[in-house]
Amino acid sequence: MQLWLETECYHLLADHVPRDSPAYLALQKATKVYNHGLMPDVFCMFCSNQDTTEFIFTAMRNFPDCVGEIVLAIINAKQ
Repeated sequence: MQLWLETECYHLLADHVPRDSPAYLALQKATKVYNHGLMPDVFCMFCSNQDTTEFIFTAMRNFPDCVGEIVLAIINAKQ
């Protein structure tokens, strides 16, 4: 699925997801999309359902404020 995350949430995940996991590889392959001040910059990445589960659990353990953003991004990706 194609997941879009705001920059802050992306960087928090990149700092906390284990580097040996497939979810980290998805983060490394992400592309930054610059919105030139019209909207916040975001990262776009292709990931599996297992990757998104890893993202949610990582956020729940380390930065729960971003869980809602990740869940919303997953819902949008599945539409």
